[in-house]
Amino acid sequence: MPPQWTRPGERTTMLNFTLSKAQEAFRDYAHQVAVEEMRPISLECDRTEKIPESFFWNMQKRFWAGSSGQARRQEMEGDERQDNILSVLSQEEMSWGDAGLSTAIPGPGLAAPPIMSQGTPEQQMRFLAPYMDGQLHWGALALTEPAIGSDVSGISTTAVLDGDEWVLNGHKHYITNGARADLIITFATIDKSLGREGIRPFVVQKGTPGFSVGRIEEKMGLRASQTAELIYENVRVPQENLLAGRVREQSKKAGFKAAMGTLDATRPMVGALAVGLARASYETTQAWVKEELPKGYPAHKRRDIEEELKELG
Repeated sequence: MPPQWTRPGERTTMLNFTLSKAQEAFRDYAHQVAVEEMRPISLECDRTEKIPESFFWNMQKRFWAGSSGQARRQEMEGDERQDNILSVLSQEEMSWGDAGLSTAIPGPGLAAPPIMSQGTPEQQMRFLAPYMDGQLHWGALALTEPAIGSDVSGISTTAVLDGDEWVLNGHKHYITNGARADLIITFATIDKSLGREGIRPFVVQKGTPGFSVGRIEEKMGLRASQTAELIYENVRVPQENLLAGRVREQSKKAGFKAAMGTLDATRPMVGALAVGLARASYETTQAWVKEELPKGYPAHKRRDIEEELKELG
């Protein structure tokens, strides 16, 4: 029986987190993909900070092509609750395979939540349809800035209306898949005096004049995942790329809600990533103790380690 969720205002006496057979099958499939596609290249990708293009195509084929992919696509296009569960299950297994590779898998990624929550039906179709064409596409979310981190109310990237276009100027950093993305949801302020109420989400597409990728960050972990600096210098964005339509048609808090809603949507995924990493670490340690711990290691110390592992499990 799948988890029973409640909507605001509803009351329930229990939550059932038992997975359905279909969900278990999807989780097992994701685990198989992690074993076959991610583990064999994990260390090399982390060392070199490069991912072979064949990996992207293999992942595309695994999840979106063929009869099995078609079935999974139908599952993933189901209701939102089902979609959320499958996404979390997939993220955990992919992170067990390699957390860095898991964040580099083609797809809209963090660009999807603001488009779905704030975009008009026309915008949703226009910006998300390309991700279903079987080619390699990425999306990104540009929120974090050098001076303010992810404090939405302090965003300094500006958007100024000039005729029927918005002109964006500013810097973003620590943007996952920023260098690969075909489109980037960029949060900018239309009026700094309004604080968080002046924030709006704009869709900036790859190749737009004035938009460029700066440095790729060197990281201690998740090194296979590109984390980029993005630079906006008089980047002109049409009105149609402002999510939710023209400013006068929006509520004052639309942009802030879009940003916070996106962050909320990522939290279960970050939790799943951490669980996948923890499982991989635990299993690796178990195997090392069983197979690699020196044969002459004192028996009582070995037992202590084994007991600690049991408690962790």
